Amino acid sequence: MVERPDAKGGAYWNHEFQRLLSQAISARSLTDVSLRAAFRHLHGSQVGDIRALIEAEQQILNKVLQFLNVDETGSHT
Repeated sequence: MVERPDAKGGAYWNHEFQRLLSQAISARSLTDVSLRAAFRHLHGSQVGDIRALIEAEQQILNKVLQFLNVDETGSHT
């Protein structure tokens, strides 16, 4: 059996998924902290900052979903 040159192995793909998952958890944590502190914030509205954090979180979640969609096709071998 000849391995494809682009085959990276399960350990590589597990590491990549864990990296993406860690980024998603970190982004979610930042959003949660900002949301908790936003109501009647002493230094004015934090809505712009929260929007930016939610957008960043959504981008990484999209990457996680893309990764999982590719994985379902069997491409991560």
